[in-house]
Amino acid sequence: MPSAFPVEIYLVLGAGIILFFFISKTLEHFNRAFLFGIGALSLPFIANSMGHSLPTDAPALMAYMTGGVSIYLAFSSIYRGLKIANLILKPFKKLFKDVPSKAIRKVK
Repeated sequence: MPSAFPVEIYLVLGAGIILFFFISKTLEHFNRAFLFGIGALSLPFIANSMGHSLPTDAPALMAYMTGGVSIYLAFSSIYRGLKIANLILKPFKKLFKDVPSKAIRKVK
C-alpha cells in the first residue's frame, strides 16, 4: 500500500517556506516602521538643539512617534497600491504601446 508520506513532507516544507517569507516581510515592515518612529521621535530634540521650542514631554513624544509610523504606513500603502496598479495595467501598456506613434504618422 503506497504511503502519502513524501507528499506530506513536501506540503509541510512548502507551507514552511511560505510562512518564513511572510514572517520575514512582516518583520521588514515592523523594522522600517520602528525606524521611522525613532526618526520622528528624534525630531523635537534636534529642533530644540537648533533653538526652536518643541515640547518633549511623554504625550508629545508619543504623538511624534505615532506620526512617523503613520507616515511610513501611508507611504507603504501608496507604494504597494502603485505596484498593484502597474501590475494590473501592464498588459494594457503592452497593447497600446505603439498607438500614439501610429496616430502621429497618419497626421503628418
